[in-house]
Amino acid sequence: MQLGVGTPLGCEAAVHAVREFTTTYDGHHEHIIVKVDMANAFNSISRKTVLEEVICRFPAAMPMVSQAYSQSTPIKLGSVHLWSRQGVQYGDPMGPLLFTLPSTLSSGP
Repeated sequence: MQLGVGTPLGCEAAVHAVREFTTTYDGHHEHIIVKVDMANAFNSISRKTVLEEVICRFPAAMPMVSQAYSQSTPIKLGSVHLWSRQGVQYGDPMGPLLFTLPSTLSSGP
């Protein structure tokens, strides 16, 4: 089940489902709740598409977004340096908004 971005009231549905499960659980059955994100979704979108959506929808934000995403960005893990070429960065305050642009706004204004 996928709930969240693009699902109206998706988070609320998940909260209510978990609440219902935990309040009605009688302790006699072995049940668990698992939340798994098997895909690195934030890195699955095209930066080119994100930039196109920003220039179309939020042109005033383009200079800042372009500075962050128009070219590869370095990621440092100790002495190892990796280059991020696709998707938005975890930790970027605008990351969730930028991630949703291609899927939720491209269908029309």
